[in-house]
Amino acid sequence: MIRAVGLISGTSMDGIDAAAVEITEDSPLRVKSRACLSRPYPKEIRETLATLCRPGAGLALDACRVSMVLGELFAEAALTVIEQAGWSPDQVHLIGSHGQTTVSDFGESSTLAGYRAFSTLQLGHPAVIAERTGITVVSDFRARDIAAGGRGAPLAPMLDSLLYGAPGKARVLLNLGGIANLTYLPASGDPAEVIGFDTGPANMPLDLLVRRWSGGRDAYDHNGVLAGGGRVIESLLACLRQHPFVAQPPPKATGSEEFGEAFIEQVLAWAPDASHADVLATLAQFAAETIGDAMTKWFPGTEPLLDVVASGGGTHNPALMARISAALAPTPLRTLDRIGGDVDAKEAVLFAVLGYLTLRGQAGNLPSVTGAVRSVPLGSITPGALGMVWPGLG
Repeated sequence: MIRAVGLISGTSMDGIDAAAVEITEDSPLRVKSRACLSRPYPKEIRETLATLCRPGAGLALDACRVSMVLGELFAEAALTVIEQAGWSPDQVHLIGSHGQTTVSDFGESSTLAGYRAFSTLQLGHPAVIAERTGITVVSDFRARDIAAGGRGAPLAPMLDSLLYGAPGKARVLLNLGGIANLTYLPASGDPAEVIGFDTGPANMPLDLLVRRWSGGRDAYDHNGVLAGGGRVIESLLACLRQHPFVAQPPPKATGSEEFGEAFIEQVLAWAPDASHADVLATLAQFAAETIGDAMTKWFPGTEPLLDVVASGGGTHNPALMARISAALAPTPLRTLDRIGGDVDAKEAVLFAVLGYLTLRGQAGNLPSVTGAVRSVPLGSITPGALGMVWPGLG
């Protein structure tokens, strides 16, 4: 049995999710969560990250500084979740740390000096995490898939295919973080037939607007109260439907570069006199429509779906979930806890498992999802304490 910790801060940039898991090396793989936590960022960190992600505003020195400090915060989260699991650091084999995504560039015109320049930057220095914990760290998971011709995302379909398939039944996994992404698991269980991609925004624009309107007092729309009390603005929804990412075929991935600050500025320009509740209701409807439409357009219609299983922070927004459920009907919408997972820790668990696969020398990407030309091991390895044995190498 392998003990592992997974760490991530998502595209909403609101804090760190950590999970301590036990991985039993059976076929199929079995993963049991022992503890998980969410730790919000200090206000100064959130503000620095927002500046770094603003087009044309980021500075290399700021990125260097915040990456080292994020390493400290990620290390603290790791040590806390290890303690909550009842372990000591020397009992943990590895930490898989995704870090904090800041910017990504997957535009077809992205070239430099004649080279394809697809890229993504995650901050949170693994050397700091390894030094503070003494544990081997696997990090920078997305770059290897990009080097192999992919987009480095989404990576969740690998975990979905390992843990959440329904034998003989087709199933869809839906993650509602800052960005929404889908995984189609075929009834055959064949990883080569898995489909996965980002559909567009989920929580990101909703959270950004709530923070702006509240002056930073609220990080999100608690219990979807605002969005649930609003009405859809049809003229705004019509504008949102024209976003080019919606019509783009898979493989595709997105982030704050398309649905961050610049996006919400455009939303407010399209509906300058609308109430806050109505804007949020319209954005929730847009998210629901893009999810439903993506399933219709890009998933095979030859197999009936057992269900759509949702995870992520968006599952706690009843207004968003209700609109998604209506968009998916008659296919049932369930949450991950209904099939044995943790709705809030899935992405942290993902990077614990991906770190494990890397140290085992196994592939962590699905080319059918990311667009890579082949399966590759993901991540870079930062050794922990001297004499530590890596699982599979000792």
